[in-house]
Amino acid sequence: MMDNRLDNGTERKKLEFRYQSLLFAGVAFFVLAYSAGQYIIPFYILGNYIQNGLLIVLMIFFLMVIGGMYRDGFIAFQNISYAAVLGLVLAGLASCFVNGDIENTIYGDEFQGAGLIVLLSYYVLFIATSLIQVKNYRRYLFCCLIVVFTIICLFGILQFFDVPCVIRTPGSHVAIYPTRNQNAFAVFPVYLFGLSMGWILYGEEKQKASWGFRYVVLGIAFASALCALSSLVYVAFLMQLLLAVFLEGLSKRRQFKKILLILLECGMIFLIIELVSEGRIAGEFFSVFRQIQDADSILSDSLGSGRMAIWKATIRELPKYWLFGCGIEKYSVITDFETMRGSLDAHNGYLGIWMEQGVFAIVSYLLFLFSLFIPAILSFWKQHEYETDFVTKAAFLTFFGYIAQDFVNINVLQVVPYFWPICGLLFLQKKQERDK
Repeated sequence: MMDNRLDNGTERKKLEFRYQSLLFAGVAFFVLAYSAGQYIIPFYILGNYIQNGLLIVLMIFFLMVIGGMYRDGFIAFQNISYAAVLGLVLAGLASCFVNGDIENTIYGDEFQGAGLIVLLSYYVLFIATSLIQVKNYRRYLFCCLIVVFTIICLFGILQFFDVPCVIRTPGSHVAIYPTRNQNAFAVFPVYLFGLSMGWILYGEEKQKASWGFRYVVLGIAFASALCALSSLVYVAFLMQLLLAVFLEGLSKRRQFKKILLILLECGMIFLIIELVSEGRIAGEFFSVFRQIQDADSILSDSLGSGRMAIWKATIRELPKYWLFGCGIEKYSVITDFETMRGSLDAHNGYLGIWMEQGVFAIVSYLLFLFSLFIPAILSFWKQHEYETDFVTKAAFLTFFGYIAQDFVNINVLQVVPYFWPICGLLFLQKKQERDK
């Protein structure tokens, strides 16, 4: 009898390990293949082919995730994060069917392509990543993200200095590819800055060989942000640094010297690029100050390069669609193109979700963000109750930077998918809940 129990336990562990291996392989393959695909063939040529690839990934992950949920008797759905994701799915479906034009809202238009199917793939990416509990697999996925973002940011730096034989958008001398907008590109440095800063602050002290590499990666992130000439990214960097200082105050390690070294490195990189680029970086800062100085009031349409005008116009339209939204990918159709200054996006992720998918979607999304944010804060304050590692903490800094810049930036298909695996790495449960 005892031998049979041992055999059953061993077999269960083997099956669990295989399941974890499949989850990791699927998410890692998506991250690497999706990133490589954007550089092999430009996004604006691929169009819906990327979307169809995401659909295939969705179907594979869906089967795997359902298997994982069923394995635990669907206990996982009792978690707030998963319940919030379910709310997003239902709100998205309601928005599609209430507003008609089902084909475009489900599959997306040819320009942006982020229809309901793509949104569902984001949610499944989060769930699949959150179910990965093997520590080494989480670290391997962290390394995959570091490599991808480092390569993209290096390309951005080379684009800024107009290095020959580098893929770039014709006529632009800023970091922009694989996106078609420098503000959208700037999200990649936000991703890399958060992950590398978390690696520096919370990575294992024993791995001294990687210490230099950690600071190099952080330097690449900051340099590429400067090369994007996007002042919006500094909002995210500032929020990430402030969060790091706050978290160090909660923890017992108090590594303020490392934060000081990070600031010194960023200052040196700023001076070097400013000198080499003959003042282009400072020019971007001065343009922001001139906008603020020339504005008649804090609600002036000119603020934020016209973002204030876009937000005000969106809010004027919101009462018509507040319940179920105007439909996914329908923002540019229902808004006045001239009033919106030719914008196809609300330039505020939260306002955009409410406008397109309705109040149930924005409530579910905010619930999802808080369900990740609050346990992450508690994990620093009550470390004995939560199972964390440097990957979780680095993901938290990255997560926070993303949700900060999402107040003033656009959401594009080349950038957003990476946010959801990062949320999966941040997913936390109390030790006793995980042990169940």
